[in-house]
Amino acid sequence: MKLFIDEITAKELFAILVMLPKLLLDAVKEELFWWFVLYPYEITYPFNWQKVCRKELAKSLKRREHYYRHQRKVQDK
Repeated sequence: MKLFIDEITAKELFAILVMLPKLLLDAVKEELFWWFVLYPYEITYPFNWQKVCRKELAKSLKRREHYYRHQRKVQDK
């Protein structure tokens, strides 16, 4: 994330600082999702792999869209 200090107000800077822990938590949750949900399926290859893969990838896409929607809200302010 690029941040130009001379173009940002104190209120916007404070909002970014408040959001950082949540953004970090979201990144950690995404990594844990890949390691604990999808990676075991690659090893065991269950019978309904395609169904499980689509379901879990849809969850990941939903989290990503939520993150980008939130970023657009912050940029629009």
